[in-house]
Amino acid sequence: MFLYHYTNDRNLKRILEGTSDCSHKDQRTGKRVTGVDARGLWPHKRFLSLGAADGMPDEAFDAWTFAFLERVSKTHAANPEFPNLWTHFLDYFISSCHRDDATAIVLLRFEAQPDDGAFVIDKAPIERLLYKLDGRPLEREHRRAKSLAYQQVWATKTPLDEYKGGFSVPEVIIKHPIMPERLEEVTRMTVARQEY
Repeated sequence: MFLYHYTNDRNLKRILEGTSDCSHKDQRTGKRVTGVDARGLWPHKRFLSLGAADGMPDEAFDAWTFAFLERVSKTHAANPEFPNLWTHFLDYFISSCHRDDATAIVLLRFEAQPDDGAFVIDKAPIERLLYKLDGRPLEREHRRAKSLAYQQVWATKTPLDEYKGGFSVPEVIIKHPIMPERLEEVTRMTVARQEY
């Protein structure tokens, strides 16, 4: 099964070559790798920030790589419950390009392997809360709702090879690094420079 990961061209250089400022902890060995040894698509984004949700296992606060089951996720691009989900996703990547001084969004593809530590989660509970808030800041009652929503998302965590479909907003989380040799660039979308 192929998985799809979006990044930007500046991060792609780090993924393919490693750089002196690259540093990752290999969750399998517990060792820190740096520079060219840190080449690859490494888990770098926490599923949850510390303190974001109560009653979550330690693993939920680890770094993960996020991916999709499809090149353009139909459940994100044409989801009647979340009609703007794909637009929000692309806006996030366009802003990351501006922040990172990158010029393109890059879509990578790789074949999943059993030792990747890949799981599918259903992000629908947290998306429902975000849609309900519609950009408003979290109040105390919303923080409790957010904690519950993340617990609900985590409860859907299913090993990739056991996932049979049915999630409203499926996303893949991957615990271990994907080496550059396994990565294939599928497409590149140029992002217009932001004028200040």
